[in-house]
Amino acid sequence: MNEEIGFADLHVHSSCSDGLYSVEELMCMAAKKGLKAIAITDHDSLAGTALALQIMREGRNDVELIPGIELTSEHKGVEVHILGYFIDHTSKDLYEALEEMRQQRLKRLNKIIAKLNEHGIPITIEDVLSYVSGESIGRPHIARALVSKGFASSYIDAFQRYLRNGAPAYVPRKRIPVSEAIRLIHSARGLAVVAHPCDYGGFELVHEVIKLGADGIEVLHPRLSKECSMRLMEIAKSLNLLTTGGSDFHGDEAKLAELGNVAVPYLWVEKLKEYHKRFIA
Repeated sequence: MNEEIGFADLHVHSSCSDGLYSVEELMCMAAKKGLKAIAITDHDSLAGTALALQIMREGRNDVELIPGIELTSEHKGVEVHILGYFIDHTSKDLYEALEEMRQQRLKRLNKIIAKLNEHGIPITIEDVLSYVSGESIGRPHIARALVSKGFASSYIDAFQRYLRNGAPAYVPRKRIPVSEAIRLIHSARGLAVVAHPCDYGGFELVHEVIKLGADGIEVLHPRLSKECSMRLMEIAKSLNLLTTGGSDFHGDEAKLAELGNVAVPYLWVEKLKEYHKRFIA
């Protein structure tokens, strides 16, 4: 890495949601990789960001932390993820919304476990909760419990056999509208960015989401082809949108990319800061 310029991974998940590594472990890994900054963007949770900010305040790590989140939302029946950057993790409005999401996740968890039990898999909520170290509970935690109990050979196998859409134990989740996700991020004085835009079935939906108030789009991601990234860069330029990118690192199970393997020049972070200072903060 060019240390003079510096690079940042703006899409990282910790064990506070469905990642494998703790916030402190991630920040140490980032330092070893030579990253100048990372954003902890846990699913529907700010716990990881709060921990990382504490580590920074105590001077335990020199890697810059960008307070973030990844909100799960929906537009026209399609699940859409919205990244939030420079979030005020003390926002009451966002906190209350996240607590409601957490309760919905718990209800979904119980329904999935009931379906697994109906199919002869004697897994309990205690089995799953033993893999939860944060406040955001999801299918990845169930997958880990299934592997541990010998009901699946791997994380991916657990999803394919039981948890994916169409599988025996799949339960759809209640999602907030994209417009609400963007509003919540803005209410917490954050920047709203459309995550991995090529996952949503075409650029038409991406344009619709942008019109709902997004400040930027993620143009670099392990699942984005070179052609898709180039097209997204063109869209961002034509609409004067911010651009971000990152590894979407969860740990070894996700099989996407290692921490820092998809990173952006630190100059992009400076542009985010400038925009945030001028229009949001």
